[in-house]
Amino acid sequence: MNYLLKYYDTKPIGSSLSVDETDETLRVKVHIDGQLNEIHVNNNLEVSIQVSRKTMKIVCDSHLFAILREELTFTEKRYNTNPRKRKHETYIQYERMFLKKSGKCSVGFLRHVTSFLKRKGITFICLTDYLPTVKPDLITSVGNLKLRDYQVTALKSIMFYRFGVIKAATNAGKTALSAIVLANFMREFNDETTSVVIVPSKDIFIQTITFFKECFGEDLIGFAGDGKFKLNRIMICIANTFSRKSDLIPNIGIIIVDEVHSFGNVTGKSIAKYDVPIIGMSGTPFSSSSCIKNADIRSMFGDVIYEITNKELVERGVSAKGEILFLQFDMEFQYSDYLLEYEMKTGEVQFHSREEEAIICNTERNEKLCEVASSSIKEGKQVIMLVKRIEHGEKLLKLMDERGLEDTLLLQGKNTLKQRQKVINSFKDGELFCIIATTIFEVGISIDEIDIIINCGGGKSSIKTLQRLGRILRSRDNKKFIFYDTDDKFANPFHRHSMERRKSYRKESAWNVKIIKD
Repeated sequence: MNYLLKYYDTKPIGSSLSVDETDETLRVKVHIDGQLNEIHVNNNLEVSIQVSRKTMKIVCDSHLFAILREELTFTEKRYNTNPRKRKHETYIQYERMFLKKSGKCSVGFLRHVTSFLKRKGITFICLTDYLPTVKPDLITSVGNLKLRDYQVTALKSIMFYRFGVIKAATNAGKTALSAIVLANFMREFNDETTSVVIVPSKDIFIQTITFFKECFGEDLIGFAGDGKFKLNRIMICIANTFSRKSDLIPNIGIIIVDEVHSFGNVTGKSIAKYDVPIIGMSGTPFSSSSCIKNADIRSMFGDVIYEITNKELVERGVSAKGEILFLQFDMEFQYSDYLLEYEMKTGEVQFHSREEEAIICNTERNEKLCEVASSSIKEGKQVIMLVKRIEHGEKLLKLMDERGLEDTLLLQGKNTLKQRQKVINSFKDGELFCIIATTIFEVGISIDEIDIIINCGGGKSSIKTLQRLGRILRSRDNKKFIFYDTDDKFANPFHRHSMERRKSYRKESAWNVKIIKD
């Protein structure tokens, strides 16, 4: 028999626990809402897990410990990017171990460990002396900003656990939630304590500063990023800048990390080193393709402590209803003889060369995508065309010009923030009907006026797939969106990638997914 205090699932607020060990039994006393409950557990437990806010320590015999270390060791194959060594080894096996010899690891692995122990029939107990209380009078509004009911539930989880990831689908209002979270924590802090919000990109940096100034006023907002630094009680920081200049920010009391899935190991560790409440936020925190990346996020930012899905947001009327239409391209296509001979000679699939021939320079495919865009524009729709590579955007831009749509613009990373904002404002004002955008549009760009998005570049990542879709989910005037994607049936690996994206959309079960045959 085992007893598990459910730390991440249904742990009651206001509980406390003590253990009295005898020769034969454990008397576990759980104090819940003023009622003292005593649970007797057989003292034949094989594993004890001591849980604190950010870490846990596993105590067991050496044999079981070796098994658990193996369970918390993640391996994956990665493409060898070193051209000299690639001749000998195309793929390298990477391995990362997350359970230290001392038995300590991040509490983000608690659910993983307990699930493993249950599957193996190993008896265990989880004990914690970390018993925070949540104030009954939580702040749920600041100025004109007021949280929705599901955001209030997320707020309660944050104030209780103070470490973990909020998995909130795009359009759930993560920035608004972040502002209210800071308002609650700042009530506990003195005037010298700094609250930090970290974002991954310049565009989100500017949007977040503007939003927080509207909530708190300019007097409390500081920033670090885009070559600027101003110290204040609330600091909005770009991730790379924070990793370099965190020593300049004194007395950090809480860190909120937006779009936590986009943080690398080095930047993440510069955040995780602080022994303060750390809250990560993302609609897609975990990847389907990298177990090590997922383990890194759990190690640095914890496990999911609250989740709201796209389906729930659509049902609540927060996110828009719409359709995802796959344009099935079943054209005659063959890779060049030179490419096939080179692959035969090297024994390697040249992905970028294949992408160039099948996607970027495929005139027939590009023509059909531009036809969909131009037809939509003639109907008065505003369109975003998403590409992965600049060369692809330039080819689509040329084809749109040939169709008489000369006002179509290409946005890319080299454009300044001022240039990007000017283009976005023109789009919002209805002066511009089509933007071709690179990956800078995948995360954090908020434009309510988008009617149609066309994913021209394809891609495999489930995270990026849902982030692209997120650009069009803002509900307005009961209008339905259309998101076009491509089923590149004529060439692999792009047909496989199309199926992966379709699987990601259908897994959300929030919208109709249809295939339109060419």
